[in-house]
Amino acid sequence: MLKLLLNDDGTLENAGIQLTRLLKVKVTKSFIRQYLHRHSNYPSLTALSDCLSDLNIENGAFRINYDELKVYPVPLLAVVETDNQELMVVSSVEDNTISYVDKRGHNIEIYKEDFLSQWSGVVLAVNSSENSGEKNYIKQHRADLVYKAKTIAALGSILFFCIFCTIHYAMSSNDWKSTIAYAVLQLLSIFGLGVCFLLLLYEVDSENKALKKICSVKKNVNCKAVLNSKYAKLLPGLTFSEIGFAFFFGNLSLLTLASFDSSIASSLISLVKIMYVFSIIGVFISIYAQWKLIKEWCTLCLVVQSVLFIGSIISFYLYIVDGFGGLSGDIGTILTCTLFFFTIPLLLWKSMKGDFKDFFTYKSLAMELNRLKFNHPIFESILTTQKKIEKVPDTLGITLGNPDASTVVLKVCSPYCDPCAKAHPEYKKLLETYHDNIKLHIIFSASSSWEDPRSFPVKIFMAINLTKDKKLIEKALDDWYNAKEKNFEVFATKYQINVDSHEVIDQIDKMYKWTKDNDITFTPTFFINGYQMPEMYSVQDIPNFVRV
Repeated sequence: MLKLLLNDDGTLENAGIQLTRLLKVKVTKSFIRQYLHRHSNYPSLTALSDCLSDLNIENGAFRINYDELKVYPVPLLAVVETDNQELMVVSSVEDNTISYVDKRGHNIEIYKEDFLSQWSGVVLAVNSSENSGEKNYIKQHRADLVYKAKTIAALGSILFFCIFCTIHYAMSSNDWKSTIAYAVLQLLSIFGLGVCFLLLLYEVDSENKALKKICSVKKNVNCKAVLNSKYAKLLPGLTFSEIGFAFFFGNLSLLTLASFDSSIASSLISLVKIMYVFSIIGVFISIYAQWKLIKEWCTLCLVVQSVLFIGSIISFYLYIVDGFGGLSGDIGTILTCTLFFFTIPLLLWKSMKGDFKDFFTYKSLAMELNRLKFNHPIFESILTTQKKIEKVPDTLGITLGNPDASTVVLKVCSPYCDPCAKAHPEYKKLLETYHDNIKLHIIFSASSSWEDPRSFPVKIFMAINLTKDKKLIEKALDDWYNAKEKNFEVFATKYQINVDSHEVIDQIDKMYKWTKDNDITFTPTFFINGYQMPEMYSVQDIPNFVRV
């Protein structure tokens, strides 16, 4: 039942987000989305089940009847069969009604009969505890808030700039009718530019889920068919989406220039109105092509046509009320600015279009590769082909975490190794996040010779380790590897301990011999359950394979 494939339209992410919200589990939306999208079985119930398990939420899939459903704790997930397999987040079950949470978080009640007509009989039951939640929730939550704040700031700056331009224009024109016309044309140009940008994105990334949602709201809506048709191009290599983008960018630029140069403001606005009036020809052509020739509709294209239609009606009305006005002032400057503002976005987009396509192709391939990379059977099969070592006794080196854990990660490192220092924070994060489910083993490649400078900090590590104080050895490792400069004198002053005992020297000699016997030629070298970690994996990938 967990292998059940679901509709790849955000259903899985939304179900996880709404379910954890009802369970009052602290987890960020970004964690759920990232976890699911890199899962080897996305989009399936298995992916969501593993995500919930990673959040320490107990869960299991069952096939039951409605009477059994009434005694199950809520919330739970019910698999319903519509056009595709989808998930319903059930919040309560009564004798004759059932309540569920929709994509927007609203609670909706339906009759039992309506639910049974869709329900497949499969549920994913869940149970949270006080230990449930995202491991680094506070840090990730802050990062998400910063990202939202930056987005709001960016949109706010655009709005502020528009208001500023409008006020500046109003102060120079002293005509409230003209100011209103300016503001309306400016808003239409901004909105049209945004929609055309989405069309350009769709051209280079037609698999974008957010855009696919917009472009598949009804049966006869198919943006891909419209945009890929011969009627979507004015000339070979020049699409109407690109022309629309240049049109709105050019108009917005002319309006912005008009707010700062009163001598040519009326001419620039007249020019914008002319272009909006004549754009209605393109509106009718586009609608006819979609209706009669392609026989499919593009939602985003229709939005653009609506903007152009409104702009042309407003502009035509302004001509009736105020007259044509004509072009005055420095005509050469006006025409030069117009040509520049309308051609520069086309040239820029054409120069970057290939890079955009490559980026989205790479992103898609990287996601597919990650799903294969983090597939447990594939990882196990690759791992078992790597170099194998005999089990290392716990008495050799430093061991942290759960000594009985089924996942054992061994790190061979050196105290003066920069890559070892860079890997230490990830190694520390493994210990903090999976302390009860992982055993971390550390072997040092240093000799005990006084001529080997690596021996000095290692002697302190091993002397502290002999005290059995795990917290102290963790702190000593942190202090050494997290230091910007590896200054042994400062370190030795902080940890004053006998380093010349027979036990310390014996430990270092045995570790050094072990590294030579096992032909360890570089540090850090990682081993997972006795096998050397494959080159295509890094220490950051280890959490995906910890057996919880």
